[in-house]
Amino acid sequence: MIPIPEEYRAKLLDDSEIEVEIRARNKNGDEPYDIISELMSHPIKITDFTPFSREEIYDRRL
Repeated sequence: MIPIPEEYRAKLLDDSEIEVEIRARNKNGDEPYDIISELMSHPIKITDFTPFSREEIYDRRL
């Protein structure tokens, strides 16, 4: 059950669309750790890195 604040309850009575967004937070109130943003800001450099070919990316023989 999600308690609705008093100032928004009137909107529930008309035919308005209601949108609810849920965000997870750590116990200390911070946003969850976002590894993608971290890697985009600080990419890992690998000297002998070879990206997958198109064929390797779409290979379904797993």
